[in-house]
Amino acid sequence: MINGEKESIVLELEKKLLNDVDGSSRAAINEDLQNWRRSLKRDIDSGVTMRQFEALQALLDAIDCATEVVDATWMGHHREIVR
Repeated sequence: MINGEKESIVLELEKKLLNDVDGSSRAAINEDLQNWRRSLKRDIDSGVTMRQFEALQALLDAIDCATEVVDATWMGHHREIVR
């Protein structure tokens, strides 16, 4: 069931990006990701243990990857607009 839920979430995100002709949903998703990233950076900058730093850094890396996936997915569906 967990795999089905993950697949559903991914498909819902892709569906949202597919229908996002003007790029507004893409921009909103990326803004949310960047806000989360800034918040995590502030946590790191305020001082954390090495273990916390490693966990937070892994989250930052995941956010960067998620941003790339959102952009690549949107561009894949809207190549004609990007040209």
